[in-house]
Amino acid sequence: MRVLIVERRELVRAGARTLLAETPWISRCFVARDGHDALAIARRSEPHVALIAVDLGDEAGPVVARRLHAVSPTTRALLLADGSATALAPAVRAAGAVGVVSATASGPAIVEAVRRAWLGRAVAARRPPAAEHVLSQREREVLRHIAGGATNREIADRLELSPHTVKQHASTTFRKLAARNRADAVRRAQQLGLIA
Repeated sequence: MRVLIVERRELVRAGARTLLAETPWISRCFVARDGHDALAIARRSEPHVALIAVDLGDEAGPVVARRLHAVSPTTRALLLADGSATALAPAVRAAGAVGVVSATASGPAIVEAVRRAWLGRAVAARRPPAAEHVLSQREREVLRHIAGGATNREIADRLELSPHTVKQHASTTFRKLAARNRADAVRRAQQLGLIA
């Protein structure tokens, strides 16, 4: 089988390629650093499975998965999540992917996920919580205001909270989403389908 790895980070890309290239039933392993490269490779090589990072920097992995399906309909997309893969069910469905696997999973678990994707079987993380339970209702409210460009003080006024409480909700949200800053948190929440 042929596998395409789409990952912006060189070290992760190389590690995944080494892991999969050592698997006897994988004949070719292609790598791409972004959606543009992935589409070009998919047109030429028609990989059986595309292992696509959820976070591709300026691009969202689920968006790349949808675009890839348009140019190579037989390629099965499998999303690769940095942290917990359990919260990505909405993104998986929206992308038309067969599932999601965590980048922190063991090597054999990632290989098995690729094999299941190749066979057309669903790949799901254990005990997936509903997406709405990833963030509390208040955290989602704060995040929606952040997405709208509001400052902590403005959010506090709108939600009738103290600025300190808003800051705590924002910090907890960033931690849960493994986000580096406000913009990253909004982007990740949108990828997960937690906010529009």
